[in-house]
Amino acid sequence: MIKFRIRLDSGRVIGPFVVSEFSEIVKKASLTGQEEVQEFPIGDWGPLNKHPELLSQLDKVKEKTYKDSLLKNLDELEEITQTKNQVKANRDSDIANHPEEFKYEKKDPFSNLKTEHVNSSKKIAEDKDEEKKEEGLVVDDEKTVIRRSNITEEIDKTVINPNYVAYLKEEEQRKALKLEEEALAEEEEKIEVVEETDYENEKTQFFSASDLVPNLKIAKEVEEEIVIKEKEIKKQSKIKPKIKEQNKKEKKSYILYIIIILVAGYLFIQPEEEEKVGLQPIKLIYPELYFPERLDAEDKLKADQFLAQALVYDKEEKYTSKLKAIKLIYNSLLNKFDGNIAAYKLIFIASEIIENSNEYYKDLKDLYNFVLYHEDKILSNKYYAASGANFYYVAGKINAAHKIIEKYSLIDGNNKTPELFAVYLKILTEKGDFVEAQKIAKSLESVNDSNKDMFILKSLYLYYKTIGDTEKALSYVE
Repeated sequence: MIKFRIRLDSGRVIGPFVVSEFSEIVKKASLTGQEEVQEFPIGDWGPLNKHPELLSQLDKVKEKTYKDSLLKNLDELEEITQTKNQVKANRDSDIANHPEEFKYEKKDPFSNLKTEHVNSSKKIAEDKDEEKKEEGLVVDDEKTVIRRSNITEEIDKTVINPNYVAYLKEEEQRKALKLEEEALAEEEEKIEVVEETDYENEKTQFFSASDLVPNLKIAKEVEEEIVIKEKEIKKQSKIKPKIKEQNKKEKKSYILYIIIILVAGYLFIQPEEEEKVGLQPIKLIYPELYFPERLDAEDKLKADQFLAQALVYDKEEKYTSKLKAIKLIYNSLLNKFDGNIAAYKLIFIASEIIENSNEYYKDLKDLYNFVLYHEDKILSNKYYAASGANFYYVAGKINAAHKIIEKYSLIDGNNKTPELFAVYLKILTEKGDFVEAQKIAKSLESVNDSNKDMFILKSLYLYYKTIGDTEKALSYVE
């Protein structure tokens, strides 16, 4: 299965991960689509849009996030609308339940009184003019004579303006309404305070006498029950010592009886002792893989001897034998680095056991660098082509492994070995190209049994197991 790593804008690298895990990474890391992606472990870093399978996951997450945000905003808008409607309904209800505020015009309460005063003064002046006319006096209309007169003596000082009386009544009603509104507001504040009381806090708890009376009755009943129980316990405490002494005697006799039976059973039915075989602790053996070293002074003879011993261990098809073969191959390359066929053997065997490494990624990187060192031979040498393709297959680079074999096959004069066909069969099986895989499987089955090593048999077993032919697959296990 192909794995990826992604590098964020901050430089942080996340991975490796498979495509199905990418959507979760998009949510947590808030990806934008501008990040770089690498096919793990040895692919080149490139833009995210070159990987459509990841890009589609990113688009799905973004679309879902947008929809969730839109739905959330709509829910909040609906909630605000409902709140406004409720406030409006409460306000209308308050207006209906309370009288309207009294509105009054600011008037001078003595305006009518002044008018009456002026009118009365004019009337008195007119009466006096008439009296003078009757007495033969002439009044000059063009001149205005102003005289002081004691008019106030003729006015009733106790007269009250009726408009002012109405104004006073209205003012009293307004004050009464204001007092009622203040009283209602105080009652509402008291209700709100009661609702927000913290009953968990002892300082804020309060009780009425009616609440305490039944509780006091219950407390009294409980106290009486406790007194009765204490009396019963005292009676039982006097009886218990006698019962304990009797139980102790019975236990002693019972224990003695059991001891006698056990001793008799041990004497008459004593089994033979068997030697206990202790389990040995499991010791894990990890492969030691690294980029091969070389000596300044080469020794071709030693290199050939180490390689010959390594090939013997490799044929045993055991894990421990593979580890021994790897060590001998390193020694062979140490004495002769260039032009030593032990190099392709190192790539092939190491690819098979690298999954057991306790430093997998470090060892995979060292092995990858060693493969790159012999890159020129991969498309020209049948052994290096098989080992190189097998390495990329194990590393999860199925397409890279497939390209190596395809390019090698297109070059005229390149021979194909059973190992190369076996690697090709594993690649086709992994890709799901069963039509081509069937042809390769038939070719491998035609190889003599003496030339079929464990690697070829495993490839055939994997192919038939994948297509569901269990009987055929088990035949290669036998």
